[in-house]
Amino acid sequence: MEKELDFTDEAVMKLLPELFRQIYDYFKHMTTLNTGSLLIIIALLEGVFKEPEGIFAVVISICCFTISLVGALITLGMFISCETAALKMYFDLPEENEEKTNEEKTKNNKVNHQKELDSLIKKGKVTEYITMYTFIAGIAMFLVFVFLNFID
Repeated sequence: MEKELDFTDEAVMKLLPELFRQIYDYFKHMTTLNTGSLLIIIALLEGVFKEPEGIFAVVISICCFTISLVGALITLGMFISCETAALKMYFDLPEENEEKTNEEKTKNNKVNHQKELDSLIKKGKVTEYITMYTFIAGIAMFLVFVFLNFID
């Protein structure tokens, strides 16, 4: 079973900026790869394959790359929210329009930030898998399309 990160721990907070940078770069690269794949498909359809066979494969491939692109963008948005929640929890920042008045509010803020963070991490894992697997499916269907057209 996975051990949850304790964002109040000093050691974890020292590693957090690097972790956030790597996660951000991963999804930034996924958006680039998906966009590039869509552009390559369009270019091949317009220039190379005049009468393509197996058009179903290219349609599925385009759908997969589009879903993967949207998933990567959603995950980037959730990642930014996750980073904000972690920083709020570590630096004990109050909620918007709220003044720090006592220790009880501070404790409640940390619990709320931890719940928000846990929720975002769970949702992020789902969108990460959607992004990754639809990208792989898009590549596979595009290869099927290319093989169908180069075999003849």
